[in-house]
Amino acid sequence: MEVVDHGDCAVAPGDLRRSHAQLADVLRGVLAAGAMPLVLGGDHSLSLPTLRVLSERFGTDGYAVVHFDTHADTAAELYGVRVSHGTPFRVAVEEGYLDGHNAVQLGLRGTWPGPDDFAWMREAGFRWHTMDEIDARGLQRVLDDAIAHAANAAPRVYLTVDVDVLDPAFAPGTGTPEPGGLTTRELRAALRRVASELDLCAADVVEVCPPFDVAGITALAGERIALDILTGMAARRTGTSLS
Repeated sequence: MEVVDHGDCAVAPGDLRRSHAQLADVLRGVLAAGAMPLVLGGDHSLSLPTLRVLSERFGTDGYAVVHFDTHADTAAELYGVRVSHGTPFRVAVEEGYLDGHNAVQLGLRGTWPGPDDFAWMREAGFRWHTMDEIDARGLQRVLDDAIAHAANAAPRVYLTVDVDVLDPAFAPGTGTPEPGGLTTRELRAALRRVASELDLCAADVVEVCPPFDVAGITALAGERIALDILTGMAARRTGTSLS
């Protein structure tokens, strides 16, 4: 499997919508070339242009989403802002870029989302697996369900990873840390499995925040997470077992 560093996407400081438009243009070019984009963020708002471009190319029924995160990112708005790192999956559903029935989330915990957001998610068709469920049932059994759901929903998958799905002990350098998450070892193995068992059409690793990062711990985790996604893809394409 050949991997190419496409380089940085130009951003417009302070202008999120323009930055999203520029990322969307880059993604369209990558997909048109027959390649799979692996985006290194950046905050989770960048999922919105990704979802928009995937919908353009494959249709809303043509891809599923596997989303690792401590937060669902399905708020109607965040501090009065419609498009932000806390809203991309709701905005994508409401604007017609994503079918919520095709989305499965893993690692949710903490005090948000609340009942109203969960009610909206349930109505929109989202599936989610909390950290409490992962603790009770075991990560592998939860992955069995999540992978099966994504595979049955659509022929290809967008894998999106917010680094705050990790416990802050393993990823302090992120904007909204929440105690009680996955270990780096658990997440790396999970991502290798997802990428080896599902046909990825896009992926990203987001919410690494260098100014908050103690001794570069989070950056190291983010780098390995990206490599593990590529490793799983390579295993799938070559028929190599990861066990």
